[in-house]
Amino acid sequence: PRVRRGGEPRLRVWSREDLESHSEGEVSPASPLESGVVYTSSSPDKAGGEVESPSISAVESSAPPLAWQPRGALVAAASARGGVVFFERNGLRRGGFDLPRDGAGDRVRALAWSSDSSALCVTTAGDSAHGVQVWTRGNMRWYLKREMRYPRVSSGGFQRAPLVRWDEDNADVLRVFTADGTVEEHAFGWDVCVSAAATAAVVDGCRALITPLARTPIPPPMCAATVVFSAPVSELAWVPGGPEGEEEAGETLLALLADGTLEIISSTRGTEWEETCEELAEELAEELASAKGGDGDDGDEEFCLTARPVRIVEDDTVAAVDASFSDWGGGGTILRRLRHLACPSPRVAVMTADIPRDGSAALLVINMRRDEIRRGADRDEGWSGAMTRACSLPGEATRVTPLEGGDGPATALVQVRGQSTPMTWTEGDGGGCFPARLPEVALREPCAVARAFTTADSRALLVGLDAGGTLRCGSRAVALGVRSFAVHRCAGDGVVASGSDAPDVSYAVSLSRRSVPRVTYVTLADELRVAEVADLLGLGDSSGPAAGTADAEAPGAEAPNRNELASAAGGKRGGGNSRSVERGGVYMDQLHVSMRAAMRPADWARAADFRTRRVEEGSRIVAAPPGSVNVVLQMPRGNLETVHPRSLALPAVTAALAAGRFTAAATLAARHRVDLNLLVDYAWPSFLSRASEFVESVNDPDVVMELIEVLDPADTTAPGGVYAHLRGPDVDATQPAIGEKLVGKVAGTCSAIRAAVEARSSNDAACDGSAVDRLLDDRWELVVLSAHARTEPPDLGAALRRVGRRRELELAAVAGGGGMEVTGKVTVLDSATALKHLIALVGGEALYEAALGTYDLSLAYLVGTHSAMDPGEFVADLKRLQDIESEPLRRADVDARLGRWPSCVENLLRGGDIAGACEVAERRRLFPHALAALSEALAVEGSASPKESAIEVRREVTRAYAAFLSRERRHEDAAVALLSVGESRAALDEYREAVAWRPALALAARLGLSQNERASIAEEICEVLELTDPSSAAIVAAQHLGDVDRAVGSLTRAREWRESARVAYLHDRADLVETVVAPCAAEAAQGVLSEATELPSRLDKYLTRLRDLSTRREAMRRAIDAGAEAWRGDRPGGDDDDDAASEAPSLASGVSGMSAYTDRTAGARTATSHARSGVPSTQGGRKPTRKQRRGKKAGAGLRAGGPTEERDLAAHLASGAVAGSLGAPRALEEIGELTELLVSLGHAEDAAALQRAVSDAVAALESAREEARLRGEALNREEAAAAADDD
Repeated sequence: PRVRRGGEPRLRVWSREDLESHSEGEVSPASPLESGVVYTSSSPDKAGGEVESPSISAVESSAPPLAWQPRGALVAAASARGGVVFFERNGLRRGGFDLPRDGAGDRVRALAWSSDSSALCVTTAGDSAHGVQVWTRGNMRWYLKREMRYPRVSSGGFQRAPLVRWDEDNADVLRVFTADGTVEEHAFGWDVCVSAAATAAVVDGCRALITPLARTPIPPPMCAATVVFSAPVSELAWVPGGPEGEEEAGETLLALLADGTLEIISSTRGTEWEETCEELAEELAEELASAKGGDGDDGDEEFCLTARPVRIVEDDTVAAVDASFSDWGGGGTILRRLRHLACPSPRVAVMTADIPRDGSAALLVINMRRDEIRRGADRDEGWSGAMTRACSLPGEATRVTPLEGGDGPATALVQVRGQSTPMTWTEGDGGGCFPARLPEVALREPCAVARAFTTADSRALLVGLDAGGTLRCGSRAVALGVRSFAVHRCAGDGVVASGSDAPDVSYAVSLSRRSVPRVTYVTLADELRVAEVADLLGLGDSSGPAAGTADAEAPGAEAPNRNELASAAGGKRGGGNSRSVERGGVYMDQLHVSMRAAMRPADWARAADFRTRRVEEGSRIVAAPPGSVNVVLQMPRGNLETVHPRSLALPAVTAALAAGRFTAAATLAARHRVDLNLLVDYAWPSFLSRASEFVESVNDPDVVMELIEVLDPADTTAPGGVYAHLRGPDVDATQPAIGEKLVGKVAGTCSAIRAAVEARSSNDAACDGSAVDRLLDDRWELVVLSAHARTEPPDLGAALRRVGRRRELELAAVAGGGGMEVTGKVTVLDSATALKHLIALVGGEALYEAALGTYDLSLAYLVGTHSAMDPGEFVADLKRLQDIESEPLRRADVDARLGRWPSCVENLLRGGDIAGACEVAERRRLFPHALAALSEALAVEGSASPKESAIEVRREVTRAYAAFLSRERRHEDAAVALLSVGESRAALDEYREAVAWRPALALAARLGLSQNERASIAEEICEVLELTDPSSAAIVAAQHLGDVDRAVGSLTRAREWRESARVAYLHDRADLVETVVAPCAAEAAQGVLSEATELPSRLDKYLTRLRDLSTRREAMRRAIDAGAEAWRGDRPGGDDDDDAASEAPSLASGVSGMSAYTDRTAGARTATSHARSGVPSTQGGRKPTRKQRRGKKAGAGLRAGGPTEERDLAAHLASGAVAGSLGAPRALEEIGELTELLVSLGHAEDAAALQRAVSDAVAALESAREEARLRGEALNREEAAAAADDD
């Protein structure tokens, strides 16, 4: 302040420093209204003066305090009414708030914004104390979250109020400079106060806004109940419920107020807070009515619950704390030091108290009890607490977390600043605090938000979220970048009610000691995830039935409404709607079937991971109601949303399936858009044996029909499936493998469901005798039709036959004067409805073709009229079929249209169209089927005349079959077919075409042909065999033609040296050995000797090339390494690079090595001519085609100078292909016979020379192959090492 004339103090207010010109204003306390004037930015005019434009005038203000928001949007100013008002930068007023009446004071002394503009600190002054209040804003409303009280200190006649400053770097840190010179640092952390039954309590000054989120998510400031306290609330703590079985008791909320007192409030029953308000309001209205003698008010005004105080009784054990608690609630200095209220058990409350003398703290333990309530007293009266313990802590307490669940004693975990291991207080454990010994509760970082709970195996876990966004479980980091988390619990047996019973069951699960916990959290990437206990402990993925819930009926609960099982589209199921009843309960037209298909989960196409769910940006978890699959999120703008993540719904489905609660599984799957294939895939093939149980449990044909609609052969739980992460049941050794499962899933499921429905209906019919020919008279008939239509392959014929039988019964009933039976509200299913159902499933055209396949033209006409087909498309077609007089030929026409060719052939044969049947059989290769059908017809024919006719038809078909085989060049098969009908001469011709000399000559002899005719046949066959099979030609020539010379010549061409000599000597023709065998043997020996002599030199050339390539590659590698080192500057100078590079031979020098692949000597070419081949070339000097040249070039495999030349050459040598004819399979055996013949003819020296040459060649070949093999393995190792270095 500065002093002007007159001695009036003036306050000069400056604007934010980032404005070009300053803004200033003055507030004069001498004015009658203590009005303040705020000016906008002022700038000098051209004359040098200042032009000021007031934008706010005569604003009611109680004192000078003003505070400009750091982000520049608002200006906070104190109001004379005991509150704070806000102005925009342009001077417009933007609301405000009033100070609570029961606060520390009603006069504002100072205002201070946090550095992120999210909180406003208000310093107040009262008659007995000063207060420091922290206000935050949400949903367009300001909330008082904390009030800290300080005693009034006078100095020099002035009251010294505490001074507050927010930390500039950390917006959650507030420093308070007290009048006695103490500096207090308060680090705030945002946490939700949610009970175990998901009831949220929001602090709002002297009030608490209570909302049971398990019932309805109401965002603040709206709520189900409002609780009023006698002072601003500092801490809230939910009192745990009693043991199981006390569901009738209500929830209890304990509050630590700013004046240091404790107050308590409870609901009448469970989470029924709104009902509690209504009951108390009604009681109050009755009392007022009794007092006034009238009816009382209408109760429209909001009724607030009033909390009752808890009387504290001190104990001598608290004397160690540096404070006196005798003036509890009387304004002592200890009141502002109480914090961190928690209730680890229904009768124990703990809190911490700071000890200023050394900066430590103490844990105060209060044993709470309730006195006997006198008649007419409030239900929350009579509470008292005995302070029995004051446990010293080694430092300042930052968090007290009660251990939830379990059957052990009450336990609280206290985090101490500067210590990673929390302190543990356990009831009955000596009364002190001791460091935690388990790693599951030892957090490495301080966590403002923490939850402690026990697992199913009684293991204690402490899960916390530190300031860096790391979700921790004890000493282990579970996830990074986490925004918020909550603990979700499911019932130990997995049974949870749905609908209106869900809140009660949530409360029951919260009381259960056998519930299974899991942690749900939202990441900074806006993903909702779920961590099971095994994930928290680092034991891997444990998603499965053991940790799941089931949204099923509780024992004794009513059956679910049929609409709860309704699908996402398709209208209501099963009731109420006249159109729905008319169309069969569910809209089965093509539109709604397509809608249901479009709205089913597309998890396969999206490759979705059910463990992750995307949420709105900035969302935070508020609560996860126990015993459900819901998670309540708060959006950045303040509204609440309830989501149902798959990571909670899927384990619930599997838990219901494992327990046999198929109704619950189907309800969850339909509600949360889970792929219904999971109902079948889980624990396959147990569904096949439990299909009857499934049908009886669900008891809704529409649900069963939808399951049949969505059946897919793929397995959703197999590796790679969309639900592969679900933990399945224990695998039974008798279960089929996955490959077997995929084969019969659809067909087996449809068959099992159809059998279950028929058995169910048969049992019902046996009771009342109403079944007619096993046709069902209700909607279960549609299930049977769906099973026929969706099986693999679809059996539409069976489904249409059922519809046809129903149509016949309807026509018979009409002809007899009856009509459609109506029993009460149940209409007997008619054929039109059944037919429309099938059309909706498979489509009109497909069903029309299936109706044609039944050969019932009237049924096909019925399908055509009920579908969307154009009458011009099917009426003319049906008329043409009706005009065909022969029933078999009509059926054959239908079969040809539908592509049922085997049936078409049979019907053509029955209709007498043999030529047509043979034509179809030849085109579709169905002659064996036609002959088999004729054989069956012969077996059933009784009279002689039809049997002879069938035999003649068979002969004609067999002849056509033989002609077909002959055209296919299967002459031997054609001959056998002809022999079967007695066509021996034609069979002989086929054998001659096939050059089958053995059956041909044998059949010729059996036919009694003359010697000349048989010799002519043998001569013809021998000429062909000499070109293809010289060995067989020699046998024919010797045995059937008696031509020994010809036989010996053929054997020598076949390189059968032993056999040629044997035949010559057998027929006393030793001259043939000298004139024919010996010259051929000499020529063959010369060729083998030449090739064996050349092979070592050829192998040496190839090996030389291989070694040279290896040397060049090593030199090139050294040159590259040297160049790389010089480039990196590892060596001074670059002169050595030229020397290193010169060590690598020029690539041009490699051209000379190409001769290794191109040089071929005459000996090599001659040697290849001795290779034995089955069929010699008959093309003569014809030029090779382009395809042959391309194939030959591609088959060469070796390319000089190529990047893979070394590897290809090593592989070529290792394979032994370079040996030519010496590497043939029988090469050494033939050479052995040849040397034996040479020795027998007196040429032992030539035989020895040949044997030595071949032995050397074989040894050289084996040595070269071994070296090439080793070289190839070395190249593989080098490539593997290079690939590893690259990785």
